Amino acid sequence: MMKNFVILILTFIFISFSSLYAQEFLFSVNGKAIPSGFGSNDADVNLTDELKDISKREEIKLDTKILKTEKNKNNFKILFVGDSMVEAIKKPSKSICSQKKFRCEYLFRRGLRTDAWTYNGWYGVSLILKISEFKPDIIVISSGTNDIYNKETPYQIYKDFIKVIKLIDNVSKNVKINPKIVIVAPPIPNDKNLNTVLKKKFANKKNIYVMQSKKFHLKLWDGIHPNGESSKIWAKKIINFIEEINKN
Repeated sequence: MMKNFVILILTFIFISFSSLYAQEFLFSVNGKAIPSGFGSNDADVNLTDELKDISKREEIKLDTKILKTEKNKNNFKILFVGDSMVEAIKKPSKSICSQKKFRCEYLFRRGLRTDAWTYNGWYGVSLILKISEFKPDIIVISSGTNDIYNKETPYQIYKDFIKVIKLIDNVSKNVKINPKIVIVAPPIPNDKNLNTVLKKKFANKKNIYVMQSKKFHLKLWDGIHPNGESSKIWAKKIINFIEEINKN
């Protein structure tokens, strides 16, 4: 804004000096050439009004740019990926996203293990297409429960997460985005220490964060899935976690 103001002042000084010689010249505001009107017979040209119009247009552009910037600070996109745990928090998290003006989308399937997103062509393609189309700022992966019940070790599950993250990285680079990844570990009591293992393994990985859900002691209606009230609490915890890491 100050730059435009200086340009306008210098323009007026130059016009005042040049008018003594009745010479026609061009001046420029943000690269746009405007005829001065001096030295011509066009009595309808009012330079002062033109300058006011240009100044006003530039102010509107600047205000619009600021508004868009402020809006984008809170209007980021979150993609939730995983198993039935994503289904459990979909409704409450969607409500929170709406309140906060976040754009949230979901990609999940009951009974799915973590490795399905890379070993199964159907799920892999669906994940690739969703990332390419939605271009999320945050990707939440809530998985691992079905892996545990299929007798996989925490280390095996960790390796499966690594493969999914590599897929996400490759797709993200192709569509020129750099999403942060939040791994939501299972809230189940008998997690075979998966919460702790994932936390330690990803501790020094850039843009990867692990939320240890087990510590919340959520009420599970079937010993695996949180009940209605706990789903609301869990969804809020996840969104709060996302907001916290988004500050960094």
